[in-house]
Amino acid sequence: MPEDYRKVDAADVADQERGHSFHQGMHIGWAWGEDERSRTYLDFLSKHRHPGMQAQRYFADGRTEPIAVPASMRAVSSDPAEDAEIEREFFESNRAAYADLRDRGLLPPGGENVGSQDINEYLLKGGPPTAGSGPYAANTAVGASGVRLGGGWDELLREELDKPYWSKLLDFITYEHENHEVYPPSAQTFKAFESTPYDDVKVVILGQDPYIKPGQAHGLAFSVPAGITIPPSLRNIRKELAADLEISLADLPDHGDLTAWAEQGVLLLNTTLTVRRGKSNSHEGMGWETYTDAVISAISAELKGVVFILWGGPAQKKTKLIDLTRHPAPIKAAHPKAWANARNPLAGSKPFTTANKLLAAAGRAPVDWSLLDRTPQNR
Repeated sequence: MPEDYRKVDAADVADQERGHSFHQGMHIGWAWGEDERSRTYLDFLSKHRHPGMQAQRYFADGRTEPIAVPASMRAVSSDPAEDAEIEREFFESNRAAYADLRDRGLLPPGGENVGSQDINEYLLKGGPPTAGSGPYAANTAVGASGVRLGGGWDELLREELDKPYWSKLLDFITYEHENHEVYPPSAQTFKAFESTPYDDVKVVILGQDPYIKPGQAHGLAFSVPAGITIPPSLRNIRKELAADLEISLADLPDHGDLTAWAEQGVLLLNTTLTVRRGKSNSHEGMGWETYTDAVISAISAELKGVVFILWGGPAQKKTKLIDLTRHPAPIKAAHPKAWANARNPLAGSKPFTTANKLLAAAGRAPVDWSLLDRTPQNR
């Protein structure tokens, strides 16, 4: 439980048969009842990014019983047929768990979400959040909503994470995870910030939204985990990388994990950090663009000599956020998405060697773009 939460005692909710609250990134639900042996119990659920969803039944004599909760993520197979079967079983098991928690009163009814409200305020006032319970209901300004970005980003973005839209956005993403398959897995939503500390940023490569197929998205723009088939856009990036570095494409490792770039100060940032499975742009307009604009603006205002690589029209619109008196003009090219029978949109653009020349001119160390095989498991 986050440090900014006080302990919730049974006495606090003794006069409330059941209730819900969402604040600081944590969903809390409780329900009183009496079992077949006439024993009074309190069912209590908490869900936070770390450690995930937990639920227990508490009896007056101190004994507890576990309550089954849905799995937070599923296994992934590179075989399409096997992956489809894993997914079917995953959703089937999760559907039963969610239904049980709703029957117990620990989650709101299907199709509803919990409005944002301080749990302490809820316990003092009682009753449901006054802002409503729909996924788009207005919310109170509630600080950073439990998200811990790490790497110095929390301090840099403190004011942004205190704005009302942020808690509303996280409420929406919670709703989406509970009712749909969302990519990347929740624990990897902010991986770009965890992998590239603020003070280390030297290059920003801007994407759009995450990959929409199972197993692909893992929180870094354009990157996929090792073992996952390389998507067309990343294949085009790799082709231009090989041409730009004047090496054979066969010399590059056979995976698409770009973690090695992130670890060298390349912020692989999507403008929208989540997406619903199979539906591109499904989380557009919900607040992510406001957040990522703030990230770009903060980098522009606080750092110097950062190289921005902007592929495609939507990314290039972010040029207006970049202070060109502090940073070199962005490197621009068409988006690397592959079109049938079309040449590589990045062909001849030489973004990687150009970025290193700009870094050198600013007195900064270059990026070793060829270290794609230095994945986390090999560190």
